[in-house]
Amino acid sequence: MKQAIVARTDLGMGQGKLAAQVAHASLSAYEDTGDRTRPQWKGEGQTKIVLKADGEAALFRLAHQAERLRLP
Repeated sequence: MKQAIVARTDLGMGQGKLAAQVAHASLSAYEDTGDRTRPQWKGEGQTKIVLKADGEAALFRLAHQAERLRLP
């Protein structure tokens, strides 16, 4: 299991700011995830992948796809 974090590239954030935002997103997603999924993710090494989206519309398209696939 991997935690996928999507970062918007159109906002012009510096590398440090982007890294901080990705860290916030990771923690927030962990806290919002169900009790059954958390131990599995932690037990598998807490793998993360950071993806790029070129704007808000792309971000919402990816979120919609994840919901349709019922990803945790």
